[in-house]
Amino acid sequence: MITNALQKKAYDAVAAALPFAIDPAKITVASGVSYTRSPIKAHDYAAGVMGAFGSVVEHLGTLRGLPAQTMKLDRRLCGLLLNGIQIHFLNGYCTIMDTWPVGPDNGIYRAKDGRYVATIGLHPHLRDALLDYFQAANTAKAIQAAVEKKTAQQIEDEVAVLNLPLGMVRSSAEWLTHPQGQATAKRPMIDIEQRGGARKRALGPARHRPLEGVRVIELSYLVAGPTAGRLLAEQGAEVIRIQSPLGDWQTPLMLETSWGKKNITLDIKSRAGNKRLVDLIGGADVIVSSLRPGAFAHIGLDDSALSEINPNLVFAQISYCASGTPWAARKGLEQIAQAVTGVVDVNSTGEPEPNYISVLMNDYITGYLGAIGVVAALRH
Repeated sequence: MITNALQKKAYDAVAAALPFAIDPAKITVASGVSYTRSPIKAHDYAAGVMGAFGSVVEHLGTLRGLPAQTMKLDRRLCGLLLNGIQIHFLNGYCTIMDTWPVGPDNGIYRAKDGRYVATIGLHPHLRDALLDYFQAANTAKAIQAAVEKKTAQQIEDEVAVLNLPLGMVRSSAEWLTHPQGQATAKRPMIDIEQRGGARKRALGPARHRPLEGVRVIELSYLVAGPTAGRLLAEQGAEVIRIQSPLGDWQTPLMLETSWGKKNITLDIKSRAGNKRLVDLIGGADVIVSSLRPGAFAHIGLDDSALSEINPNLVFAQISYCASGTPWAARKGLEQIAQAVTGVVDVNSTGEPEPNYISVLMNDYITGYLGAIGVVAALRH
């Protein structure tokens, strides 16, 4: 039984979004000290969502004939899992081998009006585009001097037109009155929409693992999408992760999120690559995608085409902002989400300057929510 109020609140928020009931009585959470020091209780948030993932998986497992199970979580370890890339080692060395997490383009800067904006380049093309907008060298001093020339809102608006990741630091109250914040608050933790009713594919009894016999095609990058795929693989699914042979690539993230998967490179924009992708989709149960909105339609695989190829397909779309909201087309990353939603503001209470919380709470938790949605859809 989950006894911590914050853990239970997170668990219940996920449960409310599901089309069936899950049992919190089978989940217990052991106490543990916080890895991250923050007014934001990231460890409890993680424990509640991770407990919900366990409940959904256990629920499907019992429907497939596996014995009922209980689950015990450790509060401290749940929080540690929100920073997997920093505790991931290869031959004794941390896999973060470069400076992109702490480069000048990844920072929070004071604007002309005293407000702050958060920036992150991450990939060379994003970094160079941001620096071109600011007409600045990639040093903290040069970026700060450029940011001071405009107001925070002006910078956020102008950079949004360029489709680059940047956001103004807001308070929680400001976010909840902002059009995007209001639209987001109306959405459940997980959106599950049924668009077809073919039901020509049924999962039979399972012998060992809850998701055995499930094939997942994953087209994703960075943290959230690959984490969802990794969680599905852990529960027995065959996950085939497709990576472009060219383009953005973060080796530490690939290493941390690729356990249990089959990793292949495929140019899905080429004729041969597109045909191979169609063949894979035809034999799959699930697609997990964190590609930009509209990416599938751009290569001729819109919703109707996917339905024709595979009418039983579960499509899990993971993105910075939910579809149908004012910012649906915007590009964002963990740091930008923390800035605009009030996380940075709350985390910096009593501090002279705004700071990010030291865990990737949005990315990793979104990965868990995506995996929960997939398992729930398969069960449904």
